[in-house]
Amino acid sequence: MRGMKFFLFLLAMVIAGETAPFFLVKDGQMATTIVVPDNPSLTESFAAEELALYVQKATGARLRILKESAAFPEKNSEFFVLVGATQKTKSLGISLQGIKDGGFLIRRTGNFLVLWGEDDRVKYYQGKTLPADPKTRSHTRHGTLFAVYDFLEKVAGVRWYWPGSLGEVVPNHRNLYVEEIDYRENPDFQFRGCYGYWLDDPDFKREESALWWRRQRLGSAGYIPATHSFAKYVSKYGQSHPEYFALQRDGRRLTDTDHGGGHICLSNKEFQKLLIADLIENFQANPDLFTQSVMPGDSFAQYGCQCQECQAKYQESVSAFQSEGLFSPASGKHSKMVWEYVNQVAREVGRIYPDRYIGCCAYASYYAVPSGIKFEPNVAVTVCRGNADLYFWDQKDINLSHRQLEAWAKRVSLIFTWEYPCSANNYGNCVIYPNGVNQEAKRLKQRGVRGTIVEYVPSYDEPKYGGDYTGWMRENLTTYVFFRSLWKTEIDVDQLVKEYCENLYGPAAGPMKEFFWLMEDIWKNGHHGFKPYYSNWSNIWTYLYSPVNVTRLVKMLEKAKRLAPPGIYQQRVEKTIEGFKVLRENGQVVQE
Repeated sequence: MRGMKFFLFLLAMVIAGETAPFFLVKDGQMATTIVVPDNPSLTESFAAEELALYVQKATGARLRILKESAAFPEKNSEFFVLVGATQKTKSLGISLQGIKDGGFLIRRTGNFLVLWGEDDRVKYYQGKTLPADPKTRSHTRHGTLFAVYDFLEKVAGVRWYWPGSLGEVVPNHRNLYVEEIDYRENPDFQFRGCYGYWLDDPDFKREESALWWRRQRLGSAGYIPATHSFAKYVSKYGQSHPEYFALQRDGRRLTDTDHGGGHICLSNKEFQKLLIADLIENFQANPDLFTQSVMPGDSFAQYGCQCQECQAKYQESVSAFQSEGLFSPASGKHSKMVWEYVNQVAREVGRIYPDRYIGCCAYASYYAVPSGIKFEPNVAVTVCRGNADLYFWDQKDINLSHRQLEAWAKRVSLIFTWEYPCSANNYGNCVIYPNGVNQEAKRLKQRGVRGTIVEYVPSYDEPKYGGDYTGWMRENLTTYVFFRSLWKTEIDVDQLVKEYCENLYGPAAGPMKEFFWLMEDIWKNGHHGFKPYYSNWSNIWTYLYSPVNVTRLVKMLEKAKRLAPPGIYQQRVEKTIEGFKVLRENGQVVQE
């Protein structure tokens, strides 16, 4: 009988040990220690700092951060949070098996809570190997940091809606704990990048803008898949070998980067050999480098080489173009000559590194799939897909764009996209369509797209707006939902928008939700047969944002201002109204 009682006692202790809460903070006091490896990466160190900072903001208690050799044995802590690749985590039998593309795991086992993900220690940038700093805009993997952010969001309720302190939400907790927790997450898209990164606003610092993007899960397995890539050779060879560069109509070689970046002569075999050797050397020096870009400078149709050999290639490219009912002649007049060059480079690099990729964008006059080329298996294409119209209202454009993607997918083994979801910000458009970007992310995933880079362009608003990304507020909700969708496409957009409004605006959430949903409805249904991106200021503010619509929207903002109590909610409403001032000001111009 005594033996049975002792067995039951031990069983109860085991059960209690497994189900007892894991406290980070208990009754306002520190209840755990954060542990990092003895030689932590920049990501692991910063992840621990972010965890300690936001636990302190939420509870008032500051958690200690110790290196592993100093933490064990540790007598003053009941629980330990293991951040990153600690030896203790590995001794618990926990591994990153199945984790990829900057994914992560969160697992509680006994008195240990593990926050760990796939991280990069270095990045490749313009021929240099640098530390992968999560506080910058590097397109690198930071899974351990994402594990911390996911934990803070799910357990502490933290949110980062805007850059800076005004846009963060940190609920108060006297006790912060978990019970059982064990899950792994990989992103739906391998690459989640941004171009046009800096949000310009006097209310937050430049580095806060960079950090905001990271908190939206910006990151990738390597450098940008493709971008204009020859500018670096101009400074190196422009004076000594001008023949490497594009001959212009006025007879000079383009040995500067002021005209769309670097433009080379696609017929110069000496430069091509030099380029191939350089790419091979870069792959050799950077074992984790996934892809390198071989892509002409911007405005290739204007600044491409005019030498006799390149012009012969151009004529051949024009003659070889086949629309296939998908592409315009303007989108394919340079396709064959550009993609033939990319394919030649990929073939030679592939002899040494068959598992690495050479990338180029399908862009402008070489957007169309070229005919007569059998692509090498190590060619990656990044399809630069037009306008904000695609993300919602024009089903014909949506279908055509995806047929173009399918045409590329049949020819190359690896495909990315370059998106412009807020390009319609021009002329003061207020680009709000969270459901649209989520639906498009789902379509891209279904097409097998491995990742996307999102470009944010300055607004060209007439008559009085401009500057670098000053219009970020008008696209913030769309951006927030899009990056959430790039991490996981299966999200509840309605719930996300509801939380966004309730957390940011408090008692003013009601009219703010009405405002955002009306904005989406206007974008979806209010075009009157014209495309906003190709339209003009007058059409935008006469038809899309008609006097009737502007009046309704302004009244919603005014109601939100009346409902917001003094303090943080009032400040956020006022900040939002300032960001959407184009509604009142441009609407007034039209009425006058």
